[in-house]
Amino acid sequence: MTTLYASPAGSGTACSSSQPCSITQAQTSVRGIAPTMTGDIIVQLAGGTYTLSSR
Repeated sequence: MTTLYASPAGSGTACSSSQPCSITQAQTSVRGIAPTMTGDIIVQLAGGTYTLSSR
């Protein structure tokens, strides 16, 4: 099992509890590790408003 952490003000690529990443970075991280995972991938979202731009 892998747990990633994201917050509305997150930055960087660590996605750790002490250094949460943005929601888009969490998405990128999940996509990168999913093919080799044998367990669950959990993304813990901190409280707040997450804004995504359409692409």
